[in-house]
Amino acid sequence: MPIVSSGQITITDQTDAKTLTGTITPTASPSTYGPNNSINGAKVQQTYDGSDSVDITWIPDRTVSTLRLTAKVSVSKAAGAKDVTAELTNKVWSLDAPASDGEVGGAILSASASAPSGVTLPNVSGLGASGTYMEISDNTVVDVVTTPYRDIYFEADYTDSATGLTTHIVLHKGISAVRSGTNAIYVRIDGATTIERADDITKNFTIISANLINKGAVDDSYTKYKWYEITNGIATQIKKDLPSVNLNYGFMDTATYNGNNINGAVGTYTTNGGPSSGGSDVSVSTSNIGAAFADTKAIVIAETAVLGVRLFKVKAEDNGQTSYEATFTIIDKNDPYQVTIESNSGDKLQNGTGSLTLTPVVRKNNKKIDTVAANWSFDWYFYDKNGKRGGFVDELFKTGTDSGQTITGNGTASGTGAHEIAYSGTPRTLSGDQIIKCLKPNGNAVYYEVASSSANKITVRNGAANTNTWLTFANFPFPTGIDELKGGKIFRCDGKITALTITIDGDDIDMKGNITVDAIQPDKPQ
Repeated sequence: MPIVSSGQITITDQTDAKTLTGTITPTASPSTYGPNNSINGAKVQQTYDGSDSVDITWIPDRTVSTLRLTAKVSVSKAAGAKDVTAELTNKVWSLDAPASDGEVGGAILSASASAPSGVTLPNVSGLGASGTYMEISDNTVVDVVTTPYRDIYFEADYTDSATGLTTHIVLHKGISAVRSGTNAIYVRIDGATTIERADDITKNFTIISANLINKGAVDDSYTKYKWYEITNGIATQIKKDLPSVNLNYGFMDTATYNGNNINGAVGTYTTNGGPSSGGSDVSVSTSNIGAAFADTKAIVIAETAVLGVRLFKVKAEDNGQTSYEATFTIIDKNDPYQVTIESNSGDKLQNGTGSLTLTPVVRKNNKKIDTVAANWSFDWYFYDKNGKRGGFVDELFKTGTDSGQTITGNGTASGTGAHEIAYSGTPRTLSGDQIIKCLKPNGNAVYYEVASSSANKITVRNGAANTNTWLTFANFPFPTGIDELKGGKIFRCDGKITALTITIDGDDIDMKGNITVDAIQPDKPQ
């Protein structure tokens, strides 16, 4: 039963608290002036000139003119906005991802510019004005090849003196680097991005080639590739252990593919020299393709791999040194289905109250299909405000105005009672493999898989033994300190709902959530 199409909706839970606004402003120290008296050092985009580590010039040069990023937060009041930056607590700067709640991937910048264990940071100077600004003093924070764009995050807490409510604030500023002129190196995608409708039972396909453009010309010398299919923002490499790889994909190497060659076939790897050595032109199984970069310059994509529209990605490695990537979309005109999500009450919740009923609408060639209830099924998924997959709160855990059970404490990952969560109120029967959501006192939610439960106590798995393999400690680490969850709420969740319609309320949405639906037509042939 293949997925025919997918849709999504984003729902926001608004509150009546005072509106907070924040900015991160770039300045230079010392100031260096460019054309029209612009301050070069204050630019968040650098220009890279030079040829692969030879005669490199950075404009602006961070080693000469330091980039300072200064955070400012204001709160709305009747008389106007008030600067509350000095009232912020728990101020943190980080690289790449929010570092709050122990999320993996955020390289925290401390006052001494030291990095967490195992993380290497570029040359970032210490934080000033009690953490309200940080400075970048070299040219390695961004890289024209590996990280041409990077977000710098500022996080802090603001407590409203009138209500006593604490709001967690996250600001970010993007910095980037680009190559100039003829030094540009990038991946160009060639080939038909539309698979035409097949006239008979034989499935059509398309061939896409990746060309690494280096200084204006195609570079096929020592160039290797990896190919990926993308679903719900997750890129999965197309290789031998991918399910149905031999039904959906094929490859051709550089020597075999010449721009007009269509001898590639689904399920084969057409190579001029065999999988490992020289010889005559042969075809071997696609399952020869492993996880490493390989000479797979062109990919054959069958109609069966694209249910309507699908996003793909390719990485090109140049002489084993650096990699470049590009994404592209393939459209299958034989699957002209579209699914959208309709809400009976918009896409906003106010102060966590009210509810929304979401209904999928399937159209074929822009004409609504009225028989979906009888002939289709729908799988719903939930993603949190950071794009990480979570779950829908089970109705049994929605208990009137006091939704969820109050968390009374938790153990630590290294101490007694590791991974244990205690809660008050009505005991809930939870079995292994089920999913729970813990809503922290600061409003952020984490999701875990249950290992076992007893009266008012739940033990969660450490991620390695999860049956819900999409749910990991990497996305939602367990607290490292005792009672960090205390005072929050706990809910039982469903990782997926299969239903014609679903109802969403404030227990499901924590600030913002993204909901997707896969439309499945059971009788559609593979």
